Amino acid sequence: MRGIEAKQEPNWVPLVNGSVRHFVDPNSILKNVTADDGSTETKVYNPGDIAWVLASTALVWLMVPGVGFFYSGLLRRKNALSMIMLSMLCVAVVR
Repeated sequence: MRGIEAKQEPNWVPLVNGSVRHFVDPNSILKNVTADDGSTETKVYNPGDIAWVLASTALVWLMVPGVGFFYSGLLRRKNALSMIMLSMLCVAVVR
């Protein structure tokens, strides 16, 4: 069929970790970690997963002041600023 190209599957690399064989994306970051008892384990870090977690964190940080403004709209005018500051204080405590 002309005009339609077959999708190529990614080249998955076999990773033997103990007695289990995993197939890892070649773009992943592999790191050998040694535990206190001397056993070695291979950790797999996928850059796409890390980027998604960082993007989600940034979106939540942008959402917190909006929640503060929403809650301050439910209060009297003299208490609005304290409610916004309390929502920002929650970010500082969690961070």
